[in-house]
Amino acid sequence: MTMVVVTMGFAREVADRAFFMDDGPVVEEGSTEDLFTNTRHERTKSFLSKVCNFLILLVIIKILLN
Repeated sequence: MTMVVVTMGFAREVADRAFFMDDGPVVEEGSTEDLFTNTRHERTKSFLSKVCNFLILLVIIKILLN
């Protein structure tokens, strides 16, 4: 089954393989774990670092609000 998702946490939990596209073409692919932990392409690294920083910020905000 193929599924296109933009929610990285969901993709990491349910997918066996992941593909990262940059302006159309696939620039990186591999097992989901490899794509998140051994990123090679600069655009993938940049995107994932922004997503991870955003998620960390959300967790901190949630902790502060509780």
